[in-house]
Amino acid sequence: FRRVLFRSGWAAISNVHALSFEIAAHPAFTGFRIDHVDGLSDPEQYLSNLADGWRARRSENPADDRRPFVVVEKILGRGEILPPGWMADGTTGYDFIPILGDLFIRPQGQNRLRAVASQMGSPGSFDEVAEESKRLVLQTTLAAELTVLARRLDRISEQHRYTRDFTSNHLQAALGEVIACFPVYRTYIRRDDPEVSERDRAVIRRAVVAARRRNPLLNSSLFDFIESVLLRRDPPELAEAQIDERRTFVTRFQQLTGPVVAKGTEDTAFYRYLPLVGANEVGSHPGQLGRSESEVHRALGTRREIAPHTLSATATHDTKRGEDARARLYALSEVADGWAAAVEQWSASNAAHKTEVDGLPAPDAAEELLLYQTLVATWPLGGRDSEPDFADRIRAYMTKARHEAKVHTSWINPYPAYDAAAESFVDAVLDPARSGAFLASLEGFARTLAPAGLCTSLSQVLLKIAAPGIPDFYQGTELWDFSLVDPDNRRLIDFSRRHDWLRGMLAEFEARGAAPIRSWFAAPEDGRIKLWITAAALRLRRARRSLFERGDYQPLAPQGNAAEHVFAFARTERDQAALAVVGRFFVTLGATPPIGKAWGDTRLTLPASVSGRRFRDALTGRLLAANGDSLALAAVFEDLPLALLETVP
Repeated sequence: FRRVLFRSGWAAISNVHALSFEIAAHPAFTGFRIDHVDGLSDPEQYLSNLADGWRARRSENPADDRRPFVVVEKILGRGEILPPGWMADGTTGYDFIPILGDLFIRPQGQNRLRAVASQMGSPGSFDEVAEESKRLVLQTTLAAELTVLARRLDRISEQHRYTRDFTSNHLQAALGEVIACFPVYRTYIRRDDPEVSERDRAVIRRAVVAARRRNPLLNSSLFDFIESVLLRRDPPELAEAQIDERRTFVTRFQQLTGPVVAKGTEDTAFYRYLPLVGANEVGSHPGQLGRSESEVHRALGTRREIAPHTLSATATHDTKRGEDARARLYALSEVADGWAAAVEQWSASNAAHKTEVDGLPAPDAAEELLLYQTLVATWPLGGRDSEPDFADRIRAYMTKARHEAKVHTSWINPYPAYDAAAESFVDAVLDPARSGAFLASLEGFARTLAPAGLCTSLSQVLLKIAAPGIPDFYQGTELWDFSLVDPDNRRLIDFSRRHDWLRGMLAEFEARGAAPIRSWFAAPEDGRIKLWITAAALRLRRARRSLFERGDYQPLAPQGNAAEHVFAFARTERDQAALAVVGRFFVTLGATPPIGKAWGDTRLTLPASVSGRRFRDALTGRLLAANGDSLALAAVFEDLPLALLETVP
């Protein structure tokens, strides 16, 4: 029912949502999560009606202006925000993942990573891959929807003598190109709005300009016409019914661009564009890897100003790989030259396992590159033998990835010969009897990245909890999560083990202080250290709820020989403050373990409001005192390469 326009107000939505409102009356209710909000014809009206319906069940006072907590599953592009009129507190948190990616991916490695991917047959421009993938989706999966929309446009073209000579085929071709070039999921032009917002105007113009430039053989006036309909530049003397038909076209257009982006980008391009697949996540733009520290601070500060109660996610049911697999892949940006050499060696050693299909080796080199990244990302901390189902998981993932990429085969048009050859290659590569040397080399490479990946994972957890927004945890991610895309990330979770471990860890901490924490960090394979960081940081957030939900966000400046490897900010509210300090780029830091003296003379400059104050690390319980306006990182990171410091008297 998500495509229904709830124009009759809250009474209608109340009937459809009767069970939801009944649940919302329970004391345990905390809010609504609205999935696929972009599929609605009028998301703003729906959210308004939802608030009215909830309020009607909760209060008989007409002046009651309360509304429920609401987050929407809305994929925001870089720099995009929710429309200001929406009665929502934020998104379900996908937009937080690329912020962390920008922080932990070292930009200096991106050119080499792109070169490796290009040599292995993966295209060099993400924008071009995404546009081509959206065209493919429009020609196949969503062809009927495009045809119906083009017929509407054809009828509209008959309304005026300047446009009635356009052929339906040319209109459909131009319309498909505009949709393929759409830079975001959709616009939000409402039927009764007096004018189109400047944001939506800019998006539409950008798409039309790109479509016109990429298609010089299509009449430019076709694109002018499409733009005029979308931007409501109506010719004079149209009848009311004709204007209504134009408004309906805009509504349906907006409902189509979202699925095209989702199926074209997330479910196709992300399996074709392979420089660093850890960056291929919902809401990300993997064509640009990494951002400056100041840009990341700006993005987090914007969350504080615009949507302080939006969710902050690092893993969901829809992410392409587990948060810790992703963190390990980020480290490839630090060893890009070594990665290039490894891929060249592995490709040569595994060439004998390929089969020729229609005169070409199968699988192709791009699919082979995806396999190598997948193996590096997910290689078990305890070695392959520690996970009996590891090979089966990799086979299942590669089968899905191959069909999602839609290059040689697909779900709706499988190519049995290619599928068989590709599956045979994966089997051979994972067979110690046939590929022992390769597996030993790959395991060695993965082990060089694993410590850095785990440290990055811990930094990721701490930032999620301390940064502006509400931290969101997907099932099972309290321990290491090296899962792949669904259904791999929906396996059963042993929650009782997590509960028992945490209870025992709390008892150990109370009895022995920071000593057990150091041991968990020194031997991190079982994931206890991640569970501890998660629980300890959340305890402080609960104790200082107002500080983390409403406190100001202040970037902190590291100085010294390892300044590039530190990211920090302060959350402040009146006389309270909490400092989140994390390490990054652990491979190039060159210290194992990355604690204590590894940080040399690096210091953290403090804001005036906390200069000279004393702090307690919520993760270890240790007390630290500022030396005037700075903290020495060697002291802050004495036990762990991250800290969450709260001010104490």
